[in-house]
Amino acid sequence: MIIFNFIKNYIIINLFIIINICYVLNFSYATEFDKIPNGKYVGEVFWQTSSIDGCMPGYISYMVVTDKYIILLAKATTGQAISHKYPKDSSTEQIFEWTNGDKFSFKLDMISLGKLSMTISKKCSTTGILINKDLAKINVDQKMEEIKAEEEKIKTEVDSISTIKEDILKVESEILELKTLLTKLSEDEENLLDKKYEIIEQRELEIKKEKEIENQITEKQKNIEAKIEEEKQVIIEEKKKIIEERKELKKLAEKEIAEAKQKLEEQSNKKIKQELDKNKIEKEKLDIAREELKVKKEKLELTRSLEVEQIRNKQIWSNISLKYFFKDIELFLSLHKDEIDMLKFIEIFKPVKIIKNKEIFNAEDLKSIKRLETFLLENNDFKKINEEAILQRKYSKEENITVAKANLDNLLEFTYSYLVNNAMADGIEGLTRLYNTYKDTTELKSYKEIKSIFIMIKNELSILGVDYK
Repeated sequence: MIIFNFIKNYIIINLFIIINICYVLNFSYATEFDKIPNGKYVGEVFWQTSSIDGCMPGYISYMVVTDKYIILLAKATTGQAISHKYPKDSSTEQIFEWTNGDKFSFKLDMISLGKLSMTISKKCSTTGILINKDLAKINVDQKMEEIKAEEEKIKTEVDSISTIKEDILKVESEILELKTLLTKLSEDEENLLDKKYEIIEQRELEIKKEKEIENQITEKQKNIEAKIEEEKQVIIEEKKKIIEERKELKKLAEKEIAEAKQKLEEQSNKKIKQELDKNKIEKEKLDIAREELKVKKEKLELTRSLEVEQIRNKQIWSNISLKYFFKDIELFLSLHKDEIDMLKFIEIFKPVKIIKNKEIFNAEDLKSIKRLETFLLENNDFKKINEEAILQRKYSKEENITVAKANLDNLLEFTYSYLVNNAMADGIEGLTRLYNTYKDTTELKSYKEIKSIFIMIKNELSILGVDYK
């Protein structure tokens, strides 16, 4: 069988070679239009009216050949001219659209250099010659050489054909021999087929045995898979039990956490309540202390006011006492200038300013001073500044340490109450430091020192937004 296929392929290949050689020889004689020399071609290509096809009579006026195109101009006998342009390298049939919707095709054959044969067919038909007059005349000797070269070429091609014919005869002889060989080989092939059949039967028996073994293995595999499936079911059941136990443990843990949380919350609430009760008691104590301090302060302010009134009533106006009075006015105007009627103040103040340097004041002078004092004392801010100045002048003269120390002690008590109630307030550190430094007043002996401490603590309270009066 293998030898038969080899012989068959050998014959096919040789036939293919012969056919291709013939095709090449035929193709070599085909006309190549793109080798037509460029230029203008004119000649006698006419066609007359046909009773059959009814083609409009006309003629080819000229044909122009360029590197890329062939331009054709045809004219009818009526004078109508029609031109068409075709690609020079086109391999398709060239169609010319003539008058009245008629069409015809044309073919060009190069007779010689600059001389073409044109064949027109289909609706219109004729044959004619077109000549390029611009090309130089062909040299006769050159033409003869070209003819000889062509003859040599034809002779060579004829020899090639003779060789091909000999090859064909040789192949035919080989085919005949192969036919004889095939007849002989058919018997051998039959024997080979018998042997091949026996081999196939033997292989089928082997496959059958292999299949039986495979079935046995499959059965064992099924048993193993069944056992694996049983084990998987056992694992799934165990997994379900574990999940249930985990759920129970989670519930128990959540319950214990909730109980612990509740217990902690109860203890926290109890502790908070105790702290609130404690703070409430402390707050009540502080409120009582604050009320007591307020009463003491009111008593002190009343005492101070009475003392100042007594000093004012006993005061004898002189240029010294008037000088102090002017200082109080200057301090008041620097702080509370917008709180009085300045026009009225200037009117009342002017006559007093004139007499400020007199040694002895007459009744009119004292009347002007009293009028100014009465006007200014109507303002509470001036009244406080004046009272503070009168007492300060009194204490500085008499060194009344006891009264100053009592004022400082009252301020320290108020400061302690504020610190207890506002222990977590921002900026409380400075006031706490001052209180701890000066809370013991037993060693203070100087009025100026006591007054300085009083002012420092009062200023610190003012920074925290507390107006101590």
